[in-house]
Amino acid sequence: MATSFDIEVPRQGDWLKEIQLTDAEGNPANLTGCTIEWSARATAGAGSVLASATTSLIDGNEGLFSARWHGPDFDGFGIVTQPVRVAHDLKVTYPDGTIEVPVRGQLIIYPEVTA
Repeated sequence: MATSFDIEVPRQGDWLKEIQLTDAEGNPANLTGCTIEWSARATAGAGSVLASATTSLIDGNEGLFSARWHGPDFDGFGIVTQPVRVAHDLKVTYPDGTIEVPVRGQLIIYPEVTA
């Protein structure tokens, strides 16, 4: 079952976090050899990818990776003076080809006064 949460990104800033994926029992997921992709689209499951987070594996055995959403990647999308909501999901492809989508939700891009 996927975890759903919203991410808030300033249009002229970054959202940077370290994230640990766990299994159903709460144990760290083994991400060794996995490909991690985190994408945003205007509508879940439809249209082209608007932007992708930069991800980097920190400790595969502990299910730990970093992710960075860069607000300026959304320049040209939506009205820059208003909050914009898009869909996001995290896709993990395991070495055996199994695909899991453990995280999804809304990504909200907020306007900034310093833009």
